[in-house]
Amino acid sequence: MPRKVTIDFNVPDDPELVADRQLISRIRNFEEDLEREFDRTGYAVVHIGRIDVTRPQLSITLCSNRHTGSVLILIEKQLVRHNLGDIASVSKI
Repeated sequence: MPRKVTIDFNVPDDPELVADRQLISRIRNFEEDLEREFDRTGYAVVHIGRIDVTRPQLSITLCSNRHTGSVLILIEKQLVRHNLGDIASVSKI
């Protein structure tokens, strides 16, 4: 059975702060970059949907459990690149 990874974003309650920091746009860009990378490598599938501003979450399904480490490393690198590491929590299911 394929393993899943979820990424929860702890977005501030203040809509003005969210807009000032462009958090939703940065999360969308992060999601698109992950999707492109996983399409290229075939390691995982990003489930793109409408991002809920109050509780943004991404769901990723691994194509094989042997790619778990590579997927987690790639996610961490992209979180740093998009400056989202301080508000993101990555969980394996």
